[in-house]
Amino acid sequence: MSATFCFIIDTDHFAGDFDRQLCGYLTGVVGDCGIGTKAAELFRADTIKYAVDYDKYLGSFIEPDTIMRPVTITPTPGRFNNGLGGHFETGEEEKALKDYKSRCQQLIDLPDMCRESTRLHTYLADWADELESNDLKKWPAYESVAILFRKKPTSDMIRQKSTRTHRFI
Repeated sequence: MSATFCFIIDTDHFAGDFDRQLCGYLTGVVGDCGIGTKAAELFRADTIKYAVDYDKYLGSFIEPDTIMRPVTITPTPGRFNNGLGGHFETGEEEKALKDYKSRCQQLIDLPDMCRESTRLHTYLADWADELESNDLKKWPAYESVAILFRKKPTSDMIRQKSTRTHRFI
């Protein structure tokens, strides 16, 4: 079995909102879904002088929807999600609990029409109970992007990815 390598980019935002576009921008390669094609075109236009064929380097993750992609999101070390979209550093549990309760209250305070049209009304009793609890549930914070390589990327490739990542973000 050959070794595989991941190029991992840690961010401070939910990576599922931009992972495929970032991969296209960094490598010129997109998965079966085609998301990131415009970013891949930018890569090819910007890096024609490098002429690196990333198709030869990249592997694929098989996503639950059976679509093959060279990229996926992955948990960010030292960060967690409080269950309602708040992302925090390890050690910020008190802040996370306060944020969680605030978000619960905001959801409770939504007009009935909004809650019913989005099925949020089914959770109303749960949120009310959560306001009374001081138990913080922690979930992985998926703020990192992992690009899979079948072959070890060269130092130049890594340097190029780092530079382009800063431009993208």
